[in-house]
Amino acid sequence: MTSQELNKRITDSANLLKQKKYQDALDLLKELLSVYPNNMGVINNLALAYKNLGNYSQARSIFLKILDMEKDLNQSNVYTNAGNLFFSMGELEKCIEASKIALECDDKNVSALANMGLSYNEQGNSDEAISCFKRALEIEPKNDIINYYLANIYRVLMEYKKAINHYELTNQRLAKSNQLECIYKDNNRKLFNEKLNLLSKNDALQPLVASLSAHAAIRYEQEDTYPFCKNPMDLIHSIDLFEDERFSEQLISKLGDEINQSGLSKKTQSLLDKGVQSSGNLFLQDLPNIKLIQEIIKDNIDKYRDKFSNQEALFIKSWPQLWGLHGWLIIMQQGGSLLGHMHKEGWLSGSIYLKIPKKNLPNEGDIKFSLNGGAYPYDKETFPEKIINIKRGSMVMFPSSLFHSTIPFHSNEERITLAFDVIPKH
Repeated sequence: MTSQELNKRITDSANLLKQKKYQDALDLLKELLSVYPNNMGVINNLALAYKNLGNYSQARSIFLKILDMEKDLNQSNVYTNAGNLFFSMGELEKCIEASKIALECDDKNVSALANMGLSYNEQGNSDEAISCFKRALEIEPKNDIINYYLANIYRVLMEYKKAINHYELTNQRLAKSNQLECIYKDNNRKLFNEKLNLLSKNDALQPLVASLSAHAAIRYEQEDTYPFCKNPMDLIHSIDLFEDERFSEQLISKLGDEINQSGLSKKTQSLLDKGVQSSGNLFLQDLPNIKLIQEIIKDNIDKYRDKFSNQEALFIKSWPQLWGLHGWLIIMQQGGSLLGHMHKEGWLSGSIYLKIPKKNLPNEGDIKFSLNGGAYPYDKETFPEKIINIKRGSMVMFPSSLFHSTIPFHSNEERITLAFDVIPKH
């Protein structure tokens, strides 16, 4: 096959990927790979075909091979694709490594700068992350996603006015709800209610706006106008997974072994005291016991929807047609706790308790729900609260708009939680 013919076949495979004919692309690329095992275009498209077919493990193996090959400085996009996959799987150092090579190839590669900035931010290095995003904005000042990423960092750093300005420059899905949160924390009541009124008329429901509207209704003594889920405390549901024959002590043990072997990066976060959280999406790991726990979760989500099917909340009535699961681990040590927060990316949130420390006092290590959290401003208002007693094997599900926290515990043991979100696909 001449180089011209090879390039045409590679282009054909790229077109099949664009047309979402992933299996056809895979078949073509496997044929090419048998003859051209080190061709970067073939290898890259093969990895993308596997990724889009949901075989992240095989895609990962291919991109690892690319990192071990001699650098090809004409293939910036290939290293960027590798960085994308490594970040989504929680392998932050690999993402940074691939992104740096992509920038060696093309120092104006905004996507590589984005991947690198996200990875640094996940590692808790906000200065390096900001540097990456600012460098990207020097190249593309109006880049929608980069302005969103930078706004998110400023929001976490409590530089609310900077965050508000950058959110104004982006139309990413959560940008306006995150902006509303910054306005609320910046104590601009008039602008907050103006923006809330606009978002209340929007068909795209957001759990974060629901949290803000509920909190402001109590704080400002005004009506809660947002329709997502006005009585979230009524939709908390707790079960014992050991009543499911698929869930066992053996599964917990095997699950732990698989997670330890998966190479997931761990990160600290500001809300979590004496603990770490895994990076990336746990459910992208193609391992049998992780797949089994995912199946158990999905079955219980279906039961949850059936249980609350008579509820008038749009949280139930407007359930997203397309959704996926995002999962992560939270590991706490003695004295550990998690401050009140909600899951703005989610729709339904949940947690499975794989290891629970001994309770020396009532409610130690339990989960507490409230309409207050997230360091939202308040004076002397009283917000409703509810504590759920948990044990090993407990599974708790609740609307993502609901604030929840972990009560500190003092036993010299670990507390291990598998947390998850139902994420709408837009």
